[in-house]
Amino acid sequence: MAKVTKPLALDETLKTVAKDSTLQDAAESIGKLAESMAEFVDYQKRQTAHYPIWDDAKGEFTNESIKAWLDSEADGIIYGVKQPKDARQVCIKTLGNAGIPNPVPSTLAQVGSDPYFGRGAFRYYNVNATVDDNGVYHVTGIDRFGGFVNDGTKDVFTLTPVRYERQTDTGDGYIELAFSDTPRNGLHREQRSADYTTGEPMPFMLRAKYAMSIDGSGKPWSITDAKPANRTVSQSNLGTTCAKKGTHYSGLTAADDAYLYDMFLMKYANKSSQSVFAGCTSHTEQVHPTMAESGVKRVVVAKSDADKWPVGAAFMLGKQTTATTDRQSAECYNVFDALRLTSKVAVDDSNTALYFSDTQETFDVSRDYLLRHGEREHATASFTTEVRQARRAAASLLFFKALKRHSALMKSSMTEWRATTARAGFSAWQTRWPTFPRRRTRRTIRPSARCRNRPTTTGSGRFRRRRSAARILQSERAARQRLA
Repeated sequence: MAKVTKPLALDETLKTVAKDSTLQDAAESIGKLAESMAEFVDYQKRQTAHYPIWDDAKGEFTNESIKAWLDSEADGIIYGVKQPKDARQVCIKTLGNAGIPNPVPSTLAQVGSDPYFGRGAFRYYNVNATVDDNGVYHVTGIDRFGGFVNDGTKDVFTLTPVRYERQTDTGDGYIELAFSDTPRNGLHREQRSADYTTGEPMPFMLRAKYAMSIDGSGKPWSITDAKPANRTVSQSNLGTTCAKKGTHYSGLTAADDAYLYDMFLMKYANKSSQSVFAGCTSHTEQVHPTMAESGVKRVVVAKSDADKWPVGAAFMLGKQTTATTDRQSAECYNVFDALRLTSKVAVDDSNTALYFSDTQETFDVSRDYLLRHGEREHATASFTTEVRQARRAAASLLFFKALKRHSALMKSSMTEWRATTARAGFSAWQTRWPTFPRRRTRRTIRPSARCRNRPTTTGSGRFRRRRSAARILQSERAARQRLA
């Protein structure tokens, strides 16, 4: 930062101007005064501004300074969106949200835009953090402030201000969602923003940026470029798995799912994520390689099949010889699993080699094997920045197993909360991430990384009719009241 000196006094400048013989000299003198004043005002703002403060003794940023920093940059605006109670998908932006255009998702060929970036309650920051056994946050690195790494050695979370929200039946066939980053009359703190062991409000919110992965010792992580734990984690063992990280870690909660859904509603004014993030859909191909090879990083298939698949899609190769719709079987991915297609090279007029470079290991290919779409996020570039951060957290390792009210009421509340999550949260957030559809059907978000409460299916594999928005909100409110 350049050295800032005391600006020229106004009377001195006027004397200088009076002595000047030309208007040009006078204009230059006044310009210097204005520039000096602007620098001085900016310097004063920086002197009084709140920024995260580093504690050398503890090796972390203080939570008090982070909260003060978030509060100092709050805009206090109440953003709103009205969603119809019936099956209509299109919503209406209201209050401070009215007039803000929808974000434009980026693609591999074109950079998008997000007019919500840096706004009040929509702010987020990438951080390294932990939570101790007392439920206290410890932020050890903040992107652009220092100490932050994203190389797989530390958990990465997104830090956001606490939202203050309300849901109101407007009486005209709509339910209005409104929230702000500042306390306002009629608004209450968002779910999971208080420690359930002590009742103390949290200074800010932390949500995992990446899908939960598990290392060789069985410990969960939120790190980049790691395979999501989407088959080996269930409701019965998720708690045990997360406890290896600490007593205050858990899987996705209803509050985290509500954050994703609310953000999508507010930004895109539509109840269906399929209206924006359709992703890679309608791929049910399961094909045999056309060439047997050993020690390779490619699979040669018929050109007609290779032409259907986009570069960047995820695949699995297994020794199972019979086509099946159940990709949970280990035989479906015992050669490789969730590898990204990086390139396609013609072998001849009828065959194309698919290359996979996510791994340094080579593999053998038999013509009896089956190549299928895998289960991994593959279209990162198609999401706008903030929504991408939120959706990556959808199957994530998340803070707060601190739901420890030692009473029968708490146990029943947790049961209802899980049930509400499975019924309302997953059904409301209609997305195909992070899995590919097994059939040509709409899918809800896959809960395999959080719990076994999957939406009910019929014999044909199609999901039953989803609950209306009004009933979903009623269930969420009921669960919230039980936990209050």
